[in-house]
Amino acid sequence: MSKYRSIIETHNEILKVIPTDKRELISDLNRFIDALQKNKTPKIYLVTKPIYNDYLRILWKHVPNRPLKLSDPDWIWNCQEVFSSSVIC
Repeated sequence: MSKYRSIIETHNEILKVIPTDKRELISDLNRFIDALQKNKTPKIYLVTKPIYNDYLRILWKHVPNRPLKLSDPDWIWNCQEVFSSSVIC
């Protein structure tokens, strides 16, 4: 069974690699995290697969839902790297 870092930590790392001109993506991700914090989501839930699935759905609205291509921008590759490194096997 896989373990995950807190989605909050992952989110903070992803924000570091997303260009500031991707305002809608940043806003959508922040809104998701803000809702978790506002609702005082239990910490145990912040490290689960379902929360990562929900976060990934938001990313897919803004990045291609396909294998990455060499021609894709670096920030998309970096997001994928941060996201995948959040799974602790």
